[in-house]
Amino acid sequence: HSPYTLSLHDALPIYQFWPAYIRHLALANICIMVFLANMYTAGITTGFGALAMEFHVDNAQLVDAISYPVLALGAGNVIWTPTAVCLGKRPTIIAALIVFLTGTIWSIKATTFHSLVASRILACFAGGSIDSLGPAIVSGKSSPVYRISRR
Repeated sequence: HSPYTLSLHDALPIYQFWPAYIRHLALANICIMVFLANMYTAGITTGFGALAMEFHVDNAQLVDAISYPVLALGAGNVIWTPTAVCLGKRPTIIAALIVFLTGTIWSIKATTFHSLVASRILACFAGGSIDSLGPAIVSGKSSPVYRISRR
């Protein structure tokens, strides 16, 4: 057959041939990562009292533990989306997940308030990747029957 002939396998993405449970697990993984990134960003507010005593900081400084990470989450959207266009969604998400894990481990080990804020900024910057790429991944892996028409 001609090298220019396209078959059905050339036209459909490979994940369309995965079993349904594998596709569902991949989507669940994306949803869990979105949850973790957003919870990590704002979930620290419940511990403000303990943080103030642990690091000897006042409420004005504690706000930095939320405001800068939220800014990094938004900046992550701007950086990770073009990265995914250049390198692909899967490698970008894997790299972002490694950076997110590194930031969260760093925040566990942080001994100063500034180290805690810096670790949260790094982790939330990586978490911004899933906020922007998650919907694209979900839409790409869903059944064509359920996709919204682009007309």
